[in-house]
Amino acid sequence: MVDGEKLYGRSFVALPEVLQEIRADLRKELGRLGLSRESRDGRVLAADEACRNIIRHGYGAKNTGEIIVEIFHNTKEIIVRLTDSAPRVEMKSLKGRDLDDLGPGGLGLHFIRKLTDRVAYPDPPEGVGNIVELVKSKD
Repeated sequence: MVDGEKLYGRSFVALPEVLQEIRADLRKELGRLGLSRESRDGRVLAADEACRNIIRHGYGAKNTGEIIVEIFHNTKEIIVRLTDSAPRVEMKSLKGRDLDDLGPGGLGLHFIRKLTDRVAYPDPPEGVGNIVELVKSKD
């Protein structure tokens, strides 16, 4: 479970056209924490990539379901938590495309890992598909 105060929480329909709204909300709420623009934008990009993966790979072609986006913070770090109701994924099996393999797509996991200090996959409670926590130290 997340150790920190909840700053924000909202549910979104898991559709690509909603990503802009998710990014705008995250920018606004992370801005309230006084982060630098670079730090805020890195967190937003990591969350955007994770949401894209949930939509594309979690829900797939059926495009039904939701993504719950939450922000928690404590004295040391900020956690963006994404929760879905897609079929469960074996998180340890996730890996991005080889960086030497040039071509479109497949770099989302590389971006997420580069832009965060740690990515956590807590065990979801019954009735929840997957939880992804993007953790980054405060500036």
